[in-house]
Amino acid sequence: MIYVLIVLLIINLALACANYLHMFQLNFYKTDMHLHWCKSNIGKLVFRSVLSLCGLLVLTEPLILQVFAIVVLAFSIFLLIPKKKSKVPFKITGRVLRLFALEAVITALIVSIKPNLNCTIIRLGIINVLAPFLCLVANFVLYPIEKVGQKRYIDSAKAILEKHQDLTIIGITGSYGKTSMKTFLTELLKQKYNVLTTPQNYNTPLGIARTIKTELKPTHQIFICEMGAMWKGEIAECCELANPDLGIITAIGPQHLQTFKTIDTIISTKFELADSVAKNDGVVFLDYDNQYIKKHHTKANVVSYGVENEKLDYYADKLKSSSEGQRFTINHEGKKLECQAKLLGFHNTENLTGAIAVAKYLGVSDKDIQYALKHIKGAPHRLELNNRGNLSIIDDTYNSNPVSSKLAVDTLSEFEGKQVVITPGLIELGDDEERYNQELGEHIAKQEIDHVYLVGRGSQTAAIEAGLTAKKFDASKIQYVKSPQEGVSYATRRFPSEKLNILLLNDLPDNYN
Repeated sequence: MIYVLIVLLIINLALACANYLHMFQLNFYKTDMHLHWCKSNIGKLVFRSVLSLCGLLVLTEPLILQVFAIVVLAFSIFLLIPKKKSKVPFKITGRVLRLFALEAVITALIVSIKPNLNCTIIRLGIINVLAPFLCLVANFVLYPIEKVGQKRYIDSAKAILEKHQDLTIIGITGSYGKTSMKTFLTELLKQKYNVLTTPQNYNTPLGIARTIKTELKPTHQIFICEMGAMWKGEIAECCELANPDLGIITAIGPQHLQTFKTIDTIISTKFELADSVAKNDGVVFLDYDNQYIKKHHTKANVVSYGVENEKLDYYADKLKSSSEGQRFTINHEGKKLECQAKLLGFHNTENLTGAIAVAKYLGVSDKDIQYALKHIKGAPHRLELNNRGNLSIIDDTYNSNPVSSKLAVDTLSEFEGKQVVITPGLIELGDDEERYNQELGEHIAKQEIDHVYLVGRGSQTAAIEAGLTAKKFDASKIQYVKSPQEGVSYATRRFPSEKLNILLLNDLPDNYN
């Protein structure tokens, strides 16, 4: 019985370590973020600890308690086995393998000191309780090695990049809109150039380095780098590697305040791209519809863009939007360019205007720009429209922020038929998270949306409900659901024969569920 329990404790520990490593990975291998996650999930961690400690009952004499200990541990193992596909899959990287291996070594060393069966069981039980923090210990030990390895990897990519003297490098950053801008700009520039773009969310120095080492070819003429950040200095690190000739700052707003703390820190971090471009006497393209950007001084050469502002270098006007897309006119130095794109939302017009400004700066013809615009598709999960007969689903589940979430609601309000919002609320907004969620609720009520489904009973959804209630939104039109899928199911049953438009607004990653 004792040997069975030891095996079960080891299996339980291995599964727990894998689970916590996944969360650690989702928390960007940052100790403070992982500890915040542990604090937010303290109930779950205590429950798992109790199950693990129940295994120690096998040390008692009554057989029934020993059997109970075995059953409880088997149940704990069952709970730790993944039951569904993760929204962000666990990536088994070299770093993860090194961390897991060191956790195994630490466990083996603790267990092997003056071993006997009873001590082994007690120690394994205690390590199971401390499993959420084992990855932090392993990361602390391996951190210097990881930093050296990362520096070598980035330096080797930088050496490759320096050999491509004729390559034009474009950096894109912003609180939101950078992936859409990257998508739009790539399509426009492909009409004239051989373009390499950082894929998916490869917007860190390591992601950029990996793109350079695995995909950059001598035939590439332009390299577009998306640059993301959650801490001050991270854009500067991306620029140190990429050394961009041109830069684009799409927008700045209150996002990732949990790590940035203040909007001023966000502004200075995003403008690290402009500082880098200025050193190369390059040009930075700035969205002057964004007040944070417009008010911030930079030494770089600036090309401004926006919507319905004749004072800007490039501006769009005569905007017309529908569920089929949008039409607008680009104005530059007295010349006009009629444009049409199958994209939703006026805020996409801002990004398209910026992309067109860069394309024209690099010599792409008006004819090629118009052709590309008609074939542009939006970035996945960013106001992505899926029509299913009488049902239209607007997928805006990529992590939303206070500004883009309101714009998404505005886009929904333009659709004919019943309008439904399904959302778990906004996250990573620090001390202002409750206020921003309440403001989102107030904005939904202002647009007179027909029904709201709130996913999960958390602080975010409670704040949205408070905002809805404050604006006298009908309480019978507010419903809590366990998942977005359940919300869609309820909505289609509620409005079975009418034209139904559903906005899926934000989707929380696994470490927030």
